[in-house]
Amino acid sequence: MLALLQPMTTIEERAPRADIGVLLVDDSASMALEQGRAQAAAARAVLEKAAPGLGWRTLTLRNAPRAGTELAPVLQRALAGVDPTRLAGAVVLTDGRIADAATLAGLNLPKRPVHILVTGKRDRPDLRVRVEQAAVYAPVGRVVPVRFTVEGGAPGQAVRVDWRRQDGKTGTVEAIIGQPQTLSVPVLQRGTNLVVFSVPPVGQEIVTANNQALASITGMRDRLNVLLVSGAPGLSGRLWRDMLKSDPNITLVHFTILRFPTSLDPTPAREMALIPFPVEQLFEERLPQFDLIILDRFDEFDLVPDYYIAGMRDFVERGGAVLVTGGSDLARLDGLAASSLGPALPVRLTGGLSTQPFRPRVAKAGKSTP
Repeated sequence: MLALLQPMTTIEERAPRADIGVLLVDDSASMALEQGRAQAAAARAVLEKAAPGLGWRTLTLRNAPRAGTELAPVLQRALAGVDPTRLAGAVVLTDGRIADAATLAGLNLPKRPVHILVTGKRDRPDLRVRVEQAAVYAPVGRVVPVRFTVEGGAPGQAVRVDWRRQDGKTGTVEAIIGQPQTLSVPVLQRGTNLVVFSVPPVGQEIVTANNQALASITGMRDRLNVLLVSGAPGLSGRLWRDMLKSDPNITLVHFTILRFPTSLDPTPAREMALIPFPVEQLFEERLPQFDLIILDRFDEFDLVPDYYIAGMRDFVERGGAVLVTGGSDLARLDGLAASSLGPALPVRLTGGLSTQPFRPRVAKAGKSTP
């Protein structure tokens, strides 16, 4: 009976294993302020001395490119391979600015305490302006909302926020710290539209570089209205038409000069399916409706009085675009160079012709403007 019961005796030898504590030390650029690195080093020495039986796993937090100090990936890397039953908790030594707090809250981490020791001085203010929402693209002429928030002060406190647009217009609004505010910003031009928000420094702030924030909105046209004027029939006119008509967002108005008033053509005008070139309608009445005017091999200024050519120059100065294409005809000193459009051209026509290769370079003024 005893043999069938198979009696056994087990002798175990147990060795205690130390719990593991995760220590995350912030070494971002902002830790250089208010002796943050020195305070973090002192706190680390106190922790290691106070818990000598705890196995510390230490990692360093650094700035991610254009993202700020991110805690989530470093904390996940620190917990990799750690037995959850041996994990005692985590201690973070930082200045308190973690960029991925929302991501950290959504991680499935072991239920262990996380202690955050913040460096710096408690009574030093640090106001910050953060743009929360702004349209990336918007049609020109629209008014779009830009939402921003002022942080870092006493919640509920009212502060003054100054704003400045790219066109030089400025203004002031009142914002409540911690509450999102909205400012209506008109999209004035195609390309970049900028608005800067700033709050004046309060007391002895730690840093004032974050007291302002920039919102950038790219203005675009719903449709691009193009006027194409061809001086004579040719392959270039067909190329322009094929390229511009392939985009449904482009509205094209095309005129080709087929017959000049001085042409010696015996065909009576009543027998020709042509219309007179509508100079007044195009260059005076409808000119502000176009975004781009293309003059393709057009050098017959007898058809367009200088008064309307000056209107095209004013059109360019108001933000419109004029594109001139051609060959040796553009080198005539009595052509475009002598007209009222000449000062608006990006080149100066000298009348000479060169058959050598030419590589243009962007001038200093061209590098500072889109």
